Amino acid sequence: MPRNGGLRELLEWVERGELDRVVCERISRVARDMLPSLQVEYHLASRGVTLECANEPRGGMTTGQLELRRTAQVRAEIYRHELMEQSMRGQRQHAAAGYRHGPPCYGYIAIVDPDAPPAANRFGGGRPEMRLALHLDQRRADTVKEVFRLRRDKQLQDGEIARLLAADLDRYPLADGQALWAARRVRKMLAQPKYSGYQVFNRCAARTNHSRINPIADWVRSHQQAHPAIVPLEEWYQTQLVTAQMRERQAPGWGASARGRRPARYPTHDGTADRHPRPLRCQRPPVRAAPRRPASRNGRRGHQDPGGGRVTDNKPTAVLATDGDAIVLPAVRMERRWITPAGAHGVVVHGRALGELQASARQALALRFGTPAAPPVQVRPQSAELDALAEARLRYDTALRHAVQTLRADGTSWTDIAQACHVRKADAQSCSANTQADASTAQ
Repeated sequence: MPRNGGLRELLEWVERGELDRVVCERISRVARDMLPSLQVEYHLASRGVTLECANEPRGGMTTGQLELRRTAQVRAEIYRHELMEQSMRGQRQHAAAGYRHGPPCYGYIAIVDPDAPPAANRFGGGRPEMRLALHLDQRRADTVKEVFRLRRDKQLQDGEIARLLAADLDRYPLADGQALWAARRVRKMLAQPKYSGYQVFNRCAARTNHSRINPIADWVRSHQQAHPAIVPLEEWYQTQLVTAQMRERQAPGWGASARGRRPARYPTHDGTADRHPRPLRCQRPPVRAAPRRPASRNGRRGHQDPGGGRVTDNKPTAVLATDGDAIVLPAVRMERRWITPAGAHGVVVHGRALGELQASARQALALRFGTPAAPPVQVRPQSAELDALAEARLRYDTALRHAVQTLRADGTSWTDIAQACHVRKADAQSCSANTQADASTAQ
């Protein structure tokens, strides 16, 4: 068997009955993690195949052999996690220092840094540290600038930019090994933060998540500019805002509905009207007229308006607001992700969960403001369904208070009120207390 791989072929041979014994160097060669190792071991045992390790002693009691093997499996998994943590820590430090990660992007070449400390290891001289430098062909840097200009100023699509580049290959040369200008390559170029002069690591999950972009909170950026910038940081950031707004307008099921209605105008922070898409993909969930768990002290138990106040219509009152010292960002659902539209501070982040989105937003605001400490951020999900749900809860709370007040005025006991309204006794008393407090406040 080869040292790396070959496990699938081994299982196929076992299924065909071609093996009756499997010998490996140590149990960690089967799998580093304990669960896959146990699965392979029990699968071979169920097929009548014996799994033996060369470093395990022969003879003795079965309990002693089992203890040695399980201990080795636990150590193998711990070693794997330790190796991954140390490797990831080294790569983060490597990127923070500004050294190159991965192949150089279009417009750059990799050169050896003469000022870097020697990277010696136990096997002799290590690989030299390398940084990015501008390509000798100045046309490549001019091509990158033109691509960003076309997106930022003229808001052209990826395919339109690719056709313009392909029409004049003498002015916009192709990269080595590149056959043609494609929209996918233009899209990757526009999203590459290395053109701003900073080294970035862990931007996408190439091995674990099909090259999808990681949240900005997981990115590792160099502390200062590590190589010459082709696009200034401010222009790169403006280009990302334009791209995010264009994708919002193009997303399926957003903006205009199937009947051709135009997207509604939403008021912004400065009072002007701005267009923002509204999710129309999912059906409106049914709202119960009388849920069984109403409010306790604040009039609602276990259910609270995401914005902390009453929602009067389906439109958000502001694109970007502050709740005390915290910055409140609206969040909408699109393509199985939460996304914050471009607001007053121009923060456009995404995440699979609201907690992940909040962490990315804090990191983005810290980078935007240039402060080491991230400001407090609150994420407020917004959709027509959530607004309708908040209105239904508000109507239910009003009806519950009126029912409790009427029954109590008629001399009904708290036990009967709770049973008639399908609430707890404490919740009914809380509704009555809130009603009296509101009446005294009004007087």
